[in-house]
Amino acid sequence: KIEKNLDKLILNDILRIENNRIVFVNPLVREVIYESLPDLIKERIHKEIVDAVEGSLWAEGNPYFVFINSLKAKKYDIAWKYGIKSLKKLLREGTGFIPNFIFEKIDDEVLKNYKVKPLDMGDYFFLKGVYSFLGKDFEKSIQHFHKALLLTEEKDEKWNEINLYLSKSYIERGSLESAKKFLRDIKIKDEITSAKVNITWSYLYQKEGLFFDSLIFMRRASNELKKKGILISEFKLKLSDLLFWTGNLEDSLKAILDAEKSSYMEMNFENLIEAL
Repeated sequence: KIEKNLDKLILNDILRIENNRIVFVNPLVREVIYESLPDLIKERIHKEIVDAVEGSLWAEGNPYFVFINSLKAKKYDIAWKYGIKSLKKLLREGTGFIPNFIFEKIDDEVLKNYKVKPLDMGDYFFLKGVYSFLGKDFEKSIQHFHKALLLTEEKDEKWNEINLYLSKSYIERGSLESAKKFLRDIKIKDEITSAKVNITWSYLYQKEGLFFDSLIFMRRASNELKKKGILISEFKLKLSDLLFWTGNLEDSLKAILDAEKSSYMEMNFENLIEAL
């Protein structure tokens, strides 16, 4: 009887057989049948999917798939793991997409059913801060980075990144004195860190209208990047020097801003992604 019904479904172009598997021709039919299943059966299906792919190389390349199926399987420890991986993957891809759905699911489901370690929560708040910053929601980025800072040890590599992002967020909000505090808290360990800090100081002084001081810090950043063999925005920096010394302050400021943006996108952001 089952075989007869199966043949009927195939003849009516509802099902087909591929590699010894039954495949629904119309995804809407599959969805209707899926929704008609009891919740326990659905949960078991998703659990089997997660058990089959979790920890595999394929799962590393498709963390969102594992995240969603883990949620439906109520395997919240795995959902947490692959939710974080999904957020980091999206950052690496640099699409500019803000994954609010992932954050909502983590906040509303995962964190209510799975106890996350404090240091891991620090990592999560850091990611929330980065996405808020990229979305230009600086009030939220400040809130998230403050929480991340409380949960992050000073010896952690992210300590400096959090302070740097806090300073940038405060600059964008116009709270320059607060920005200075977090810039001073950064522990300079190498030329790259020093360059990031000097670029941010330069941007801060631009906001204060202290263009000469801004130029000094941008030059310092340029020299530090050269030591590492990184020639980012060197032409723009030289151009800003010339414009400044010839009295074209407005054009000089524009060139400095362009250099700061290029330096941030090409150096600071890529180093952040590598750290993730």
